[in-house]
Amino acid sequence: MKNVQSGITLLESLVALLVLSIGLLGTAHLMATGMKQTNGSFARTQATYIAENLAERMRANPQAITDTDYAGFDSNTIANCTARPVPYCERIGGVNPASCTAAQLATFDEFQATCGTGGSTNGNNGVKDLLPAGRIEIICTDAPCTADSTYTIRVSWNETEKNGAGDLTKTKSVQHKILP
Repeated sequence: MKNVQSGITLLESLVALLVLSIGLLGTAHLMATGMKQTNGSFARTQATYIAENLAERMRANPQAITDTDYAGFDSNTIANCTARPVPYCERIGGVNPASCTAAQLATFDEFQATCGTGGSTNGNNGVKDLLPAGRIEIICTDAPCTADSTYTIRVSWNETEKNGAGDLTKTKSVQHKILP
């Protein structure tokens, strides 16, 4: 008489469970990598938006470019976004923007790019709020800066990358050039 086996053995069940576990771990790793890449892409998009917005503000204020009012700006000089510039060149709760000088409007533009609407320590929808360790620099390519100089707007932020020894923080940046 022969023994006929029906069903599966414990060993076969354990092997199937091991294969399924490896597959699920691989899927979880892919999802984590995808989320990290999505976060990096979001930061790049925000940085590009901020740089382009500031470039458009600069183009709308050609007198401040001619007077080199934007040259040498670094958002790290604005320590606290609750201290709004005076005058605050926005019609909402402020003065009529037409009454601001080109230099005052340049200061306001830099504040808006750094702090957004302001009102909190880290700003609200500015580079300090939207990007980790976010920073804006306006660099004049000539020394000394003149009315015909080219400007580079650099928006930078920190991203954490996995390394064999642990996490590594790298500074990423986007640049936008403004030609006279």
